[in-house]
Amino acid sequence: GSYADHSPIIENRYARLWDRKHDVLTHYLLIDGTIIGSWQRTLKKDTTIVQIKPFATLTDDQMQAITIAAYRLGSFLGLTAIIDWLPPMMPA
Repeated sequence: GSYADHSPIIENRYARLWDRKHDVLTHYLLIDGTIIGSWQRTLKKDTTIVQIKPFATLTDDQMQAITIAAYRLGSFLGLTAIIDWLPPMMPA
């Protein structure tokens, strides 16, 4: 069989924000199978800073899901996660 949904992984309006030259090294934020931004972590002695770079303004539910995932990452690493929210790359 094949997949019924062939929609793109990124919305056309965000395509120019997707830096393809760093695909392998960049961590992308995925919500419902669509890229909505990127993130990176910086490890410190007792913490990990998780920097969130959304393409556009996030919903409260999206922010909550990302926050939970960041705290889970910190827990997995045995560190306290600190979230650094950057402003959206595009206006809403």
